[in-house]
Amino acid sequence: MVFNGEVIYERPLLKNELLELEQVALRNEHPMVFLNEKELFANTPDHESIHEGMGSIKLVHPPFHETFHHDNKIYQALLFVEEQEGRWYERNQTQFDFVRWHEKSLDVLPPGGSKAEGIKSMLQSLEVPEKDAVAFGDGLNDIEMLEYVGCGVAMGNGVEEAKQAADFVTASVEEDGIYKGLVHVGLLK
Repeated sequence: MVFNGEVIYERPLLKNELLELEQVALRNEHPMVFLNEKELFANTPDHESIHEGMGSIKLVHPPFHETFHHDNKIYQALLFVEEQEGRWYERNQTQFDFVRWHEKSLDVLPPGGSKAEGIKSMLQSLEVPEKDAVAFGDGLNDIEMLEYVGCGVAMGNGVEEAKQAADFVTASVEEDGIYKGLVHVGLLK
């Protein structure tokens, strides 16, 4: 978790286990993206699933870097795999938590790691009780966060499970959902 340019909470993925996971994924032709607090890089120069997944959140295919994850602390990885094959990783790679965020991709997180844990650390640093926190989300990887805060707001274009976990469902991103959600919770007029 980064606040004011400083890491205030960190729980990186275990390096050796991450490299082993990558080897399994590469053998199965499942590309990965690795993220630290500032950057993200793919372990393949061009892959359609990465284009599709990253494009769904308005990002481009990250640049290729063969050893970025060898030389840096990695806080999250993305494993690009369809749901059926993804279940194998969930059953057999128990050193990580896997959360599906796109039909072609799973978040790879440290066990017990989540957006909710990051928010908890941020709120503790700011001395703000969780009942006073608001979070916006739209995906499966947002459910725990939406349930944790005092007011969880799901985007109108979000998955049904996120909407069910939220206290309020706002309009879609394309229909000014963030703005409308902020007005609804009283943070903007």
